Amino acid sequence: MKISLRAGTGLVALLWFCLAAWIGADLHNSLERERRDAERIASTLNKVLEGHLLAIVQKIDLRLSGFAANHRHAVIRRAPRAEVEPALSSYLALLPEALSFRIADADGRYLYDGSGTLSAATIGDRPYFVKLRDDPGAGLVISEPLLSRVTGDWVFVLARRIEDDAGNFAGIILASVRTDFLEQFYATLDVGGRGNVTLWTSNLEMVARWPSRPDWRGQKLVGSPIPQRLAAGETTGTFSRAALIDNEMRQFAFRKVEGLPFVFSIGLAESEFLAEWRHRALVYALLGTILALALAALLWAWTRS
Repeated sequence: MKISLRAGTGLVALLWFCLAAWIGADLHNSLERERRDAERIASTLNKVLEGHLLAIVQKIDLRLSGFAANHRHAVIRRAPRAEVEPALSSYLALLPEALSFRIADADGRYLYDGSGTLSAATIGDRPYFVKLRDDPGAGLVISEPLLSRVTGDWVFVLARRIEDDAGNFAGIILASVRTDFLEQFYATLDVGGRGNVTLWTSNLEMVARWPSRPDWRGQKLVGSPIPQRLAAGETTGTFSRAALIDNEMRQFAFRKVEGLPFVFSIGLAESEFLAEWRHRALVYALLGTILALALAALLWAWTRS
């Protein structure tokens, strides 16, 4: 009887060990698979976002360059607004992404506005204006997120230098993109109810985000590994961390936009993309408990016989 009891106990222990090992391996493998799938989804969405932003910038820059080439002389000779602004308006109508299409003189005072309403605001102190004024080879300059002095909207500006026939600085042509326009597109992406999409500048100031957080626009990213990894030369990457604002654990993927001073990040909430895995783990736990009780009952029956 002692040998049978010892053998039965060993068999029960072996069965339980094998079951626990199989469950553990399956849960580990499926967890890694779910994380890889989340990384793949977030990385793919980042590529979509990069393509969308590149298309916007290229489209606007084409209009900026085209207008500067076609109407530079009218701007230099200070043609009447009635001569220049209809053309500006027609260009603006082709750019649903743009909030404004304007020309400023060499001192940063607005000369022409595609809206037909000329603001008295000046932009001579804006870093993008200073860059274009001081650097003839600057090309397309993109600003940090800023509050428009004309409309009060959060925007970022795309601008190009205008020169006179002698190559002297004569002003700039600029278009602004409203950050909430970008957020409307981000809202169409499926990142779950607790996920997020964020566009940052290259120095990690927030430009746009979904779900929208207007109070964060222009604020610097803190407490994230993204700045260090970008500084190390990485252009894409993934990581997991709990968000500072809600303590929600998320799987993040970031991507530096090629040729532009922007970075995208997407965060997918573990509570959502691991929901099915956690349900499976619960089922395994219940089945394991039932089987353990059944094996314990069998062992008890052997000791009684």
